[in-house]
Amino acid sequence: MIKKINIYYHLLKNFLQYKLFQYLLFFITLSHRKLLKNKKSNNNNNIKRDSVVIFGSGKILNKLTVDEKKLISESKIIFMNKNLIFWNYIDLWPNYYFLADTPLKSNLAVKIFNDTLKTVKENEFDAPTFILEKFYKYGLPKNLSCIYFDYNMSKNLNWASNLNQVMFGHFGSLTTLLNLVDVLDLGKKVMLVGFDMNARDYFFESDKKFNDYTDKSFFVDGKMHPNLEKINNINMFSYWKIISDNLNVKNIKLYCNNHKSMLVKENLVEYMSINKFYEE
Repeated sequence: MIKKINIYYHLLKNFLQYKLFQYLLFFITLSHRKLLKNKKSNNNNNIKRDSVVIFGSGKILNKLTVDEKKLISESKIIFMNKNLIFWNYIDLWPNYYFLADTPLKSNLAVKIFNDTLKTVKENEFDAPTFILEKFYKYGLPKNLSCIYFDYNMSKNLNWASNLNQVMFGHFGSLTTLLNLVDVLDLGKKVMLVGFDMNARDYFFESDKKFNDYTDKSFFVDGKMHPNLEKINNINMFSYWKIISDNLNVKNIKLYCNNHKSMLVKENLVEYMSINKFYEE
């Protein structure tokens, strides 16, 4: 009986916190939303290939060559989390921006979202299509294109087949984004760039604002990416087979451009150079 009461208590607590944060989000983003009302969304006319490039945050992004970036610009580019705030280090503008974390998981989620809106507002480029957890529906002006999805937990091991279902997710936003690549039918070839995961380095760590975006996960014990540090002997890779199996069913091929990435070393993702990825 006590166990059931505790479960209901935590469910109610999370629900109330979720709603409170939503109301706060509405007011925090108000000024940026007003200034974004005349902003257009990207029509994606630059896309020349049926492929997707997802950007992580590893320091290796700083080593992308001009020629590699030119090739990448032909695909659907997806930025996630803090990437758009520090886009000038990558020197590419995304077609899509993805954010799954809410304040229930990350203490910096609202700041990241608000600063992302600020970045979009201050740049001449059209806004990317937003792919956001439904928490953010009160924080984005209606004139901008957005796809909302349901995922407000830290773990869900069921692979969604449509947007009416809760998205898959386990130890990291990437796992949820890959489910959405499938659901939204974004492409059959997917390249992961900047997903080294073998250290805690970031492509924007030299920026003077870097420490403003280091949330509590940055300080957990260990040297690997926080999503690879095991909790109760489980980490991001523990249920990766669910991802692989579901992508294989849809004939979606997943690659990584860094042979030193832990995804490649653990034989979870195939290594492929960017040049080869774009060979006909």
